[in-house]
Amino acid sequence: MLLFGGQVREALSLVKRARHLAQGTSPRLRAWLAAAHAEALAIAGNAGDSLRALDQADEAFQQVEPGSGPRWLGYFDQAHLVRWKGHCLVAVGQPETALAVLHEALDSVDASFVRARAGALVDLATLHLRQGDVDATSDVLARAFQLARETQSTKNQRRIIEVRRRLRPWNATAAVRDLDELLDWFAA
Repeated sequence: MLLFGGQVREALSLVKRARHLAQGTSPRLRAWLAAAHAEALAIAGNAGDSLRALDQADEAFQQVEPGSGPRWLGYFDQAHLVRWKGHCLVAVGQPETALAVLHEALDSVDASFVRARAGALVDLATLHLRQGDVDATSDVLARAFQLARETQSTKNQRRIIEVRRRLRPWNATAAVRDLDELLDWFAA
């Protein structure tokens, strides 16, 4: 919550402390905390440490045994770690790697995790926008919006709105107009 509220320094401090306290606990929890730390570091603009934290998340996850770890974290599997990794790679500006990782995540995240899939699609749309592909950005963002709307995910909807704002220079293109029609249709 702190991270998405713009309190990055506080979020980094808390997740770093949590990782310290979690030493010697379940590998699933350590992997999840390392991935959360990687995300906070990526948002803070610390690419090198973010990538190291992702490596640590991978290392911890290799030790995870099926059904192990806190029950509340039972959903956190390899597919979710890959999705989180894609998010971080987009944030730190590694487009080639991020593209492959996000496609792997979308292929592997269970369809029942609609909110997670929507988040991965927002990351993919962001990546396409950075690469200047307005058509792909609009198409992927439309798919993300449909999923985010289904789950009523405020976080994903805010992220979608932000990517849409960054499409303003291309408002006159057919792809962006089609996206806006979809967004207007859902808003009605």
